[in-house]
Amino acid sequence: MPAPDPRLPAPGARLVRHFDEVARTRMVDVPIVNPALTVEAVGFAPTDAGWIGILITPWFMNLVLLPAGDDDWLGLPIGSTVSRTFASGGYTFQVAGDADSGRYLTCPLMSPLLEIPDQQTAVAVAHAALAALHDAAQHDTGSSTHAAEVARRWHGAPDGRESDTAVDAAPQPAATTLLSRRAFLAGGLFDSDRNGA
Repeated sequence: MPAPDPRLPAPGARLVRHFDEVARTRMVDVPIVNPALTVEAVGFAPTDAGWIGILITPWFMNLVLLPAGDDDWLGLPIGSTVSRTFASGGYTFQVAGDADSGRYLTCPLMSPLLEIPDQQTAVAVAHAALAALHDAAQHDTGSSTHAAEVARRWHGAPDGRESDTAVDAAPQPAATTLLSRRAFLAGGLFDSDRNGA
């Protein structure tokens, strides 16, 4: 697939509008919301796979892939998984979206964000994560980015045998924590042991 035209505006604004509305309505007074943070699309740029960037909300930070055009995954059901490879390795994304947000692929990075003190720090973490995503020196073939692995670690299951139950029990999209493969995401700002990695 050809890369999106970089002269066109990055389409992250639609997601920001959607999640701003969610923040003002459904997420009001939810304990995992960090009131120091706001919704922001960070660093969206064209790649061969589509527009890649990070969406920050007061309750999660996710890697997001937006379509470049008539992408092959746009017709897949919500919740389907799609694999994409970047310099740092392979990533499993989930198809998400609705009429308000549009379709997008999402890969959870960290949630909740209660230890992030302010928006400036959140944006710095997001930029560090994007830099590492495209850095071949960060390549890691030994850790999973699949939703089942995220849920298994979130629920403290010792191995994959309990992951099916964990996936069913895990609220979405806020049921993720920093994975060991994602230690680079914090750019050294966070202790991964404290984040459950």
